[in-house]
Amino acid sequence: MRVEATLTHGLICISTYVDLYFQRPTNQTLKEILVSEDFALPTNTHFIPFDKFWDSAKAAVKVLKGLNTHPPDAMVAGFLVDQSQPIVFAVARTERKQQDIMDGGLAADTESERTMLQAAAIRMRPLLQQMRTGTAVAESVMAAITAEDDPKVARARLVAFAEATSTVRDDQEILSPPSAIACSKKFPASKPHALSVKVTGLEESPATASLLLVKEELPGSLFLKTDIGIRTITATVTDPHDFFLLNLCMAYKLPILAELAVTLDIGRSGRTYTASFVRFVDLKSVWDAVHAASRNQSDDLFGTQR
Repeated sequence: MRVEATLTHGLICISTYVDLYFQRPTNQTLKEILVSEDFALPTNTHFIPFDKFWDSAKAAVKVLKGLNTHPPDAMVAGFLVDQSQPIVFAVARTERKQQDIMDGGLAADTESERTMLQAAAIRMRPLLQQMRTGTAVAESVMAAITAEDDPKVARARLVAFAEATSTVRDDQEILSPPSAIACSKKFPASKPHALSVKVTGLEESPATASLLLVKEELPGSLFLKTDIGIRTITATVTDPHDFFLLNLCMAYKLPILAELAVTLDIGRSGRTYTASFVRFVDLKSVWDAVHAASRNQSDDLFGTQR
C-alpha cells in the first residue's frame, strides 16, 4: 500500500487496482491518426481522482473534435495505449471527516479493510468459477450471500466480481483474474419450490402474475427472512385455467401454495425474482377456498332483509 498527500482529499492510501489491457480488437478500423493531445498530469502525484481524470479527458476530446477535419461518420476519438503497459484504475482510502475513537491510522485501517476484501474474494472464488461456466444456481448464490456478515455488501461484491473482465488486484495478490466476458447475474433455481403467496396483480398480455411472499417458512436457500410480506415475484402463467383461478384468488384475497420455477437476478438494483408458474400444489383446496369466499360474499351482498 502507498500513502500519498493530495490537495483535494488530503492523505490517501491506495489499496485496490484494476488493470485494463486492450488486447481484443474493437469494431473500429483505424486508418490514420491525424492529431493527438497530451493532457498534463498533476506534479508529484501518482493518483488522480476519476472525476478529475474524466473531466480532463472530456476537455481533451473536445479540443480534438474541434480541430478535426475528418467527416463525422469517419472519425473516432480514444486513447493511445501501449499493449505492454496497462491503464491502471485504483481505489484509495481517505481519512474520514469524523475521526473514530478506535481509529488505528490510515494505513492500519486500509490494511484491515484490504484483508477483509481478500478473504471475501477467496470465499467467492468457487461460486465465481461456477458462474463463469454457467453452472451456478440460485441456491448456491444465496448461500454465498447469506454467509457474509452483510448480505447487501456481499451481493454488491459478487456483482462487481461478476462484471470484471480485467484483472482486479491489490499490492499483494490478484483478487479476480481477467475473464473474456462478464458473468451472467441471473440464476435459475435447481428445482421448483412450493411458496405461499398472495396474488397482488395480473397482466393479460403476456400472462403474468405478481405474487407476494406471505408465509414465514420460506426456503432459506432462496430468500431472506426480511423478504416475508415485502418480496414480490413476477411469474409467467402459461395455462389459461391457472390464470383464471389466480384472478379469482386475487379478487377474494386468498393466499395460495404455488409451485414456481424461480430465477434470481442479483443486478446492481438489488435482488429481484422472476418465475414460471408450474402448478397449484393443492388445486382442490384452492377451489374450495374460492367457493367458500364466493358464498360468504354472496351472503353478505344478498342476505335476507328484515
